[in-house]
Formats: sequence, C-alpha cells, structure tokens
Amino acid sequence: MIRISSTNNFTQVIMFFTIIIPTYNNLSLLKLALSSCQRQRFSDFEVIITDDSTNEVIEEYVSHLHLPWLKYHRNQSSLGAVNNWNHGLTLAKGDHIMVLHHDESMASDDFLTRVSAAFLPQVDVVVSNVSVDGRRQKRWLHHVLSPLLLHFPTTLFACNFIGPTACLCFKKEQMQLFNPSLCWAVDYEWYYRMLQNSRVRYLRTNYIRSHHGHKGQISQTIDIQKVRQSDNETLRKMYVSHLRIRLFLFIGKSIHKFLLALHRKRTH
Repeated sequence: MIRISSTNNFTQVIMFFTIIIPTYNNLSLLKLALSSCQRQRFSDFEVIITDDSTNEVIEEYVSHLHLPWLKYHRNQSSLGAVNNWNHGLTLAKGDHIMVLHHDESMASDDFLTRVSAAFLPQVDVVVSNVSVDGRRQKRWLHHVLSPLLLHFPTTLFACNFIGPTACLCFKKEQMQLFNPSLCWAVDYEWYYRMLQNSRVRYLRTNYIRSHHGHKGQISQTIDIQKVRQSDNETLRKMYVSHLRIRLFLFIGKSIHKFLLALHRKRTH
C-alpha cells in the first residue's frame, strides 16, 4: 500500500517496494529486467536504475521511456560494481527493498504479489527461489535444506545456497550495505549480515530468473581461484574471533577443492 510521509511541510510518497537495478554496458539484459517489472500485477513499487556504464546507450534508451515508477541515475564517474549497488541502496525510499541486477528478472507476473503477501508483521526478510536461464532443476535436497539453513546463516560461508541478490527482499530498516573489499564472497557475506537476527520466510515456488554466460558477467572476467583465495583471507581477518564462520570457510574451501579435483579427473 502506498504510504504518504509528511515532514517539515514536505510530502513524500513512500512505495511498498523499491527495486534497484544496477547496470553496466548491457542494454539487452536491462530490458529483460525492466520488462519483468512492467509485467508485475502488483503496482506499488518504484524502480531505481544506477548506471555505471562507460557509454550513453542505456541513458539514451531510458530517456525515451515514460514510466512513472522509473528513476534513473547515471554515475558521473565510475563507482565500480559493488559501490554502484550500494549507491542504489542509499537512494531507496520504499519500505521493502530488492537488488535486481541487470542479468536477473522476476520469472512471473505475480512475483511481487507473492513477496508482499509474505511480509507479515513478524517477517523481516523474504527469500525466493532461483532458476538459471529458465531451468528449474528438481533439487529436492536444496528445497528441503534451504528453509532450514536460512536460520543458520553462518553456513553460507561454506556454500551460497541462496543464489543471486534478487532472491532477497527485505524491510528497509534491515538494510546493510555490501562490503566493497570483497568480490566473489560479496553476495553471501551480505546475506549473512542481512539474515543475522532476522525473521525469515522462504518462498519455494517464487522464482528469480538468473541469466548466465553473458559478456560482462563478473565471474567471466575474473580469476575465480585467485579471487576466492583473496576473499577468504579477507573474511578470516574480518571474522578473526568468529570460530563458526572460520569453520564454515574451511568446509567451503574443502568442498571447492574436492569438486575441482573431480572436474579435472572427468575432463582428463
């Protein structure tokens, strides 16, 4: 429900949702994300695009759109990926917030309707499911474990069982910024802080569609092995006195080594 806030004779319309779309040099994917917003039957939302592009292609496209719920912000100088996400968070006015990267989209036209209904007074964070390039794999173990593990967020340091950031929608008062000193671990370290002491609800049949393998995808442009190692060192320093987190970091590292060795064995 739209809320009206009045302070110092200034009236402001507060939407139920703010959807932040950080974007960078990929108009075709941005169109998919925006299209999924346009299809929503739930209309009480705003969309904020934070554009860190090196060209004007997206800016020119957005200038020809006439969508009352759309706000566009072009960075004067490059902020980098994580700081661009944080910039969007600081601009959000809605009571509930979601970070929808330009390579993600809401899979159904009732996505926001379902999430809004899940936000009961005693729920702080709603977590949706994920499909990769439209494929909804039958992962029964994932479906069983995810609702349980959400109540033990330290397990995220062993395995990111949530998926992309758009799977998380949260009340504004729960908001925390992403840690720009991290790269590979930036998502799940943020999830950990967002879920700590939060009341969570999981929507197994509500899907975010994630598009993989496109040009410009961060995981396609970095040395994953090196970045994982660097992030793990950073996390160990950040949580030096948190033995449980350090344990799950070790478990995650061991799982990764095992899977890497298995992959090499299969390809030789």
